[in-house]
Amino acid sequence: MSFLKNIFGKRDNGEEFTEGDIFYTSDDHKFHIHKLLKFDKDYNTYHILSYAPVLVLPKIETFDELEVLIYHAPIDKNGFANAKLLAKKE
Repeated sequence: MSFLKNIFGKRDNGEEFTEGDIFYTSDDHKFHIHKLLKFDKDYNTYHILSYAPVLVLPKIETFDELEVLIYHAPIDKNGFANAKLLAKKE
């Protein structure tokens, strides 16, 4: 399944994220981790940094070791299916 198919889709958990939040979605037995860089309220858009998919959720101490897949992507804030907060990191 493609990376983008995992991201897009209506969120059904209603979780709201703030700048600095690190959250994830899961699909195909992999975790897709994103960091919210900025929330553009005018366009209801999250600007995110996305890490390469992983098989196990990392600890916050190891985030700096994760491979970055996309440095910046603007995505509708409702475009993350079943997103869950993993950590808050400024």
